[in-house]
Amino acid sequence: MSRKQTLSKARELCRELRNKLHKVPDGEEIEFMDEYQPWVSANAGLLPADFAEQWQSVRKKLHHSIQKYARAQNMSHGQPRYQLTNEVADLRTGCWRVLKKTVGEIEQELIEV
Repeated sequence: MSRKQTLSKARELCRELRNKLHKVPDGEEIEFMDEYQPWVSANAGLLPADFAEQWQSVRKKLHHSIQKYARAQNMSHGQPRYQLTNEVADLRTGCWRVLKKTVGEIEQELIEV
């Protein structure tokens, strides 16, 4: 796979993952990331320097958001549940922003290739 093809695939993966962030946290995002982790590792030399690190950062945040969401679902309505729900939204928004930034970096590299 050429560098251009690898960058295009990475951009596609980030966009697909970003689209999954609009759903209820159910673990599908983690499964998606785990499915493509071997590809990310195998192509690390062709990807932007911090791509693998950002991929793992997003995965960690998603994992935390899923755990917090599950805890919130088991709570009665009130301030603690509201706080956890906001934390989930903040984590997922942070993931979305990282992925958006990563897509921008990939697109810039695609212009230069």
